[in-house]
Amino acid sequence: MLSFVRNFFVPQFDLIDTKTSDFEIIKDLFIVGVNNGSYEKSIISDKNQFHHMIEHMTNGKHGVDARGRNAITLSCALYEKETIGFMTLAIDSANKEIEIWYFSILPKYRHSGNGTKYMEVLFKMINREFPNYSLMARCKEKSKEMTKILHNFNFKAVSINKEDYVIYKLAKVSSWLN
Repeated sequence: MLSFVRNFFVPQFDLIDTKTSDFEIIKDLFIVGVNNGSYEKSIISDKNQFHHMIEHMTNGKHGVDARGRNAITLSCALYEKETIGFMTLAIDSANKEIEIWYFSILPKYRHSGNGTKYMEVLFKMINREFPNYSLMARCKEKSKEMTKILHNFNFKAVSINKEDYVIYKLAKVSSWLN
């Protein structure tokens, strides 16, 4: 089911399973995200729990989240195989929905189209492996970069949850690809 994770190549851009060497990059991206308001402070408040979460995300294995969804973390890398960011997806087979759970790119690689490339590759993979699934994401309103990417890909804001995250949905990935 998750065969698409192994390696999906686009010129100068790969999405691959995370590895233990991605630990520091992902940890730093979470800290930056908390400091700029994109992620909740509670993510990093318990240092042991935070460390364990990052270890789990970078162990190359995928798990199940609290709602029973398959959770996978992908590393994104440029042509030189340098990790520049990560994304965690939660795949809900029962409801045919994939949630972009976390998404972050290192600051020096932002504003150069890498977030857009990442989403384009993701859409191609989802369309191939999960053609009838919808895609959703949640983010804080103050997360301007993520909000911009979601709007550029025609995600629609559908609600705000109790933690003040805006919930965005894209009915079908294939609708964007056509």
